[in-house]
Amino acid sequence: SRSLTRTASSLGVTQSAVSHSLKKLREQLEDELVIREGNELVPTVKAEKMLPRLKQWYGELGGILEGGDFDPKTSHRRVFIATTDVFEQIFLPKIVARLSKEAPNISVRVIRWNPDTIYHQLMQQEVDLAVAVRKLDFPNLLKKSLYQDTFISAVRKGHPLLKQKKVSLEDFLHYPHVMTDSGGRSPGVVDRALEKLNRTRRLTHTVSSFASAPYLLEGNNSVLTGPANFLRFCAESRPIALFQPPIPLNDFTVKLYWSRRVHDDPASQYMRHLLYEISQSFQD
Repeated sequence: SRSLTRTASSLGVTQSAVSHSLKKLREQLEDELVIREGNELVPTVKAEKMLPRLKQWYGELGGILEGGDFDPKTSHRRVFIATTDVFEQIFLPKIVARLSKEAPNISVRVIRWNPDTIYHQLMQQEVDLAVAVRKLDFPNLLKKSLYQDTFISAVRKGHPLLKQKKVSLEDFLHYPHVMTDSGGRSPGVVDRALEKLNRTRRLTHTVSSFASAPYLLEGNNSVLTGPANFLRFCAESRPIALFQPPIPLNDFTVKLYWSRRVHDDPASQYMRHLLYEISQSFQD
């Protein structure tokens, strides 16, 4: 928190107690640590450098205090999960529902998956678990396959393509397409498959997140192809319909990653088991 008031509230102490502790730290470390900028406290360079180590120490302290006596019913552990917007949407509601019954005081914080930093985050315990499709091949990371998924296509309800029992490639390519591209890595899965057939599609719109992609189908005849479990999830609440794309698209495996350092930690074991159990509902 960058506010004395919010910090005091989260710690359950008075604001004056926080100010007194901050004054002591400033004297001991010979640094201002934070300076006021408007309504916020901004960390100094020294404080910024200390922050990663303090986060690591805080995480290790939580593990020491809970030790082998971890009980999900009473634990106040905060779990950091790195993943993409797709898995956040289909996993998080089920995670929260399970925790509300089994571990009401455990909180989950989802952070955006970054392939360039995820290994460091897992090893430094800045992140407890990671859920992704991409392969991570590092010596001190462990993994478990959660479920197999495939690709499916979606259009608005009432789309002309839905009148056919089986969509042909020609009709599939007749309509405009939309896709997601969060990392600037084009062409997409569909485009690579079409290249093998010496065909191309008419790509009209590209968004950075799958969360907004289904909305692009409303009010027009665009086609979206994406992870089947995600689009089935969207079809439960959005006016879209699904069909099998008329091109061969490879299945893919969704994987769970964690650091070897926390492999035997009871809290980590509990959360890994919970995610694996939830993932089984996504199997075709």
